[in-house]
Formats: sequence, structure tokens, C-alpha cells
Amino acid sequence: MLFEPEPPTAPRPAQGRSSRRWLRPGWFIAAVIISLALIVPASAELDTRSIVIEQPGSPIDIVSYESGLARGSRISMRGSPPVAIQHQLRYANPGTELIVAVQFGFVGFSVFDEFLSHYAGLAVDDLEPAGEDEYRWVFEGTADFSYLTGAVFVRKVRFESDRIWEADMDAVAESLETLGDTVGFRDTPVMP
Repeated sequence: MLFEPEPPTAPRPAQGRSSRRWLRPGWFIAAVIISLALIVPASAELDTRSIVIEQPGSPIDIVSYESGLARGSRISMRGSPPVAIQHQLRYANPGTELIVAVQFGFVGFSVFDEFLSHYAGLAVDDLEPAGEDEYRWVFEGTADFSYLTGAVFVRKVRFESDRIWEADMDAVAESLETLGDTVGFRDTPVMP
């Protein structure tokens, strides 16, 4: 009798090993944590609004303005550190006189359009006529985790001739009232 070898067969998977590692509970928990970490910070910035308050007669033109959570900030929960809000703007001198200092006002409103904060940002650089400059300020606040809307306006301008222009704060307050509840805006000291 002749012995004939059996034809070779396809290799079989090793016994006792699961080919469904991703179904293990540890993988599922890790996937949920990573998903939440990616979603929460992104959703916190999606609807942020940045508004320039119109000021006829201002010696400064605000060319662009953006506000929102500063890079690296996340939604803050009770008992955790304050959230940093970033304000970045580009501005121009449309006049014929050299400007040596500009003070901007930044106002924050919550997701419920309630007044949150009022800060001042100072730019002390010479700004030639027809010149532009760009600045970025980061402020920390106690309730800024609910920040949604930022508004900017020109507070004061100092010219090389020592002349100082100041904003009409009543007109600014009236403009801000169109954005939300400004209770506290006029009475709250400006944070440096």
C-alpha cells in the first residue's frame, strides 16, 4: 500500500487568541475618552462672536478683530483654574498725525448675552499716518468659561502732539446694549 501525503491546507489562526481586540472594554473606554477630549474644546469655540463697536470720529480704524478661548484653554468647571480669553486685532491710523499710544476696551458677554467682563488693552507703539499694527491680549476671568461674544472699541488715543482723544462712553454703552444685558458695564472698573 502506498502512502500518499495529504495536500497542504491553509494555515489556521492560533487557538485561544481573539481576532476582535477592539471589542475589549479597555479599547472602548479609551475610544470614548479620546472622542470627548477632541469634541469638547472644539465645540467651546464654534459659536464665538467678535464684534467691533462703530465709533464715528475715532482716530483709529479697527481693521479686524477676533476673540475666543486662548490656545490651550478648555471649558472650566467649578473649582478649576480660570479660562483665558484672547483678543487679537489689527488697527490703522487713517489720519495725518503720528499716534503714540492707543487704549482699547474689550467687553465679554456670556452664552446668555449677559455682561461678563471689561478689560483694557494698551498699545504703546508709534503708529505713522496710514500705518497699521496688530496686537494680541490674553485676559483671565472668573466666569469666562461661559464666554460667547467679545466686543472691542477704542477707549483713548494719544498723539505725538500730546493731544488725547477719548471715546464717548455713553455711545459705547448704548451700542453694547444691542449685544446683550450690560448691567454692571458702567459700574464695573476696567481691568488693566
